[in-house]
Amino acid sequence: MHTSKEEAEIFRQLAEGFGRSGHPNFFATLVEQLARLLNVDHALVAVVTEANIAETLAVWSSGALQANITYPLAGTPCETVVGHEPCLYACDVQSRFPEDDLLSQLGADSYMGLPLFAPDGTAIGLLAVLHNQPIQFDGLENEILRIAAAQAGAELGRRQAENALRKSEAAAKESERRLNTLLNHLPGMAYRCLNDNDWTMQLVSKGAEALTGYRPDEL
Repeated sequence: MHTSKEEAEIFRQLAEGFGRSGHPNFFATLVEQLARLLNVDHALVAVVTEANIAETLAVWSSGALQANITYPLAGTPCETVVGHEPCLYACDVQSRFPEDDLLSQLGADSYMGLPLFAPDGTAIGLLAVLHNQPIQFDGLENEILRIAAAQAGAELGRRQAENALRKSEAAAKESERRLNTLLNHLPGMAYRCLNDNDWTMQLVSKGAEALTGYRPDEL
């Protein structure tokens, strides 16, 4: 059992960590906090690809941050979590998933995983804590994990949306570049304008100057 003072301190630490939303080290801070607050040996956050592959965003193990890893979900406890409900294997997790090499490498005996969802409800990843001994979480610890998973899902969803926007903008710029290249190699003049009173030019090929005597930026 935790005293009210202990609970207040735990949630203060959580709030402090979640205040780093948007920071490059958000996930690294999150897994370290979870491992320390829950007193577990390992914690990780991973994004799941369409090929059912988990790519970790941060891994905390044996008291330190570790290099990120990529692993297939098939045959792992993580497979039972993604897009579903939180799942607890309080002990003997290796015997239940004998094909999961990561469990044996970590020496894990217990596992608790939670799915991560984007704000639109799309399943995008997972949050997991593992311990080298059996675990049994109380109400406070489950609430910590629930809050952490919600925040991790929101942060991951935000990053994915930003990446999609950047890719869309880059694709639009590349399309514009190719169009300009094509137009500037066409004989004569090509242009694109608005259907307004001034026929405002949006794009004019270089051939305009030879035909009109005006540079494209003067039209």
